[in-house]
Amino acid sequence: EEPLSRGVEHGQAITPSDYVRCYSLCRQEIKQRPGRQDDQVLIGSVAPWNNNTAYPGNEAGDWVRYFQDILAALGPQGCDGITLHTYTHGVDPALVLSPAKMDPPFQNRHYHFFTYRDFMEAIPPEMRHLPVYITEADEDHPWEDANRGWIKEAYKEINRWNTTPGNQQIRSLILYRWPNIDRWVMETKPQVIEDFKEALQNDYRWSRSAAPVAALTVGGACHTTTIVRLRRSPGTSGKPADDVLV
Repeated sequence: EEPLSRGVEHGQAITPSDYVRCYSLCRQEIKQRPGRQDDQVLIGSVAPWNNNTAYPGNEAGDWVRYFQDILAALGPQGCDGITLHTYTHGVDPALVLSPAKMDPPFQNRHYHFFTYRDFMEAIPPEMRHLPVYITEADEDHPWEDANRGWIKEAYKEINRWNTTPGNQQIRSLILYRWPNIDRWVMETKPQVIEDFKEALQNDYRWSRSAAPVAALTVGGACHTTTIVRLRRSPGTSGKPADDVLV
């Protein structure tokens, strides 16, 4: 049997305040050790589409709001970096670019790979200089021994994000997972490995010089180094032409 701690019907729900306290204590303990002051202590990835943790102010258990509340409580000086998880619900490479949203009450949340964008857009402006790592990504289904191009499409999408001016850089897209220890093994799937090798033929790199968009205030001024489009709504994909105002 699984331990009682495994499963939402047992144990204690970890609210953002609980997590912030634990993370801060761990970070303090790590950084006070000799030679560890520059270590990056990253916040753990919030599981997308998991609405099991409700608390005052987030009664629906919105996972992106949970993520945002953690970051807001930590602040830019209390956090070294961010990790994310993102997936598709299926093996079709086209799902990597799917703009599909969820049913109410989460109709503003993406249902496939673009869930990473929901998280990225929720990061407070004052924390958009921090490193971001996607530490788990796959098709949700166990890998079949087939080169469908899902991996190539996933890396292409993250590169597209990174090369969009003003976007906070994502420093890794780590696939789940190599060793033969569960259903998502890649080690024994030569066609999946070939898909990964083909993705590596592209010289995708995150940019150290990319500057995040600064927070704007009423009455302030900003100067842009490239063309900027003012839109009616957040995001850039799947929008009608009239979404661009200026």
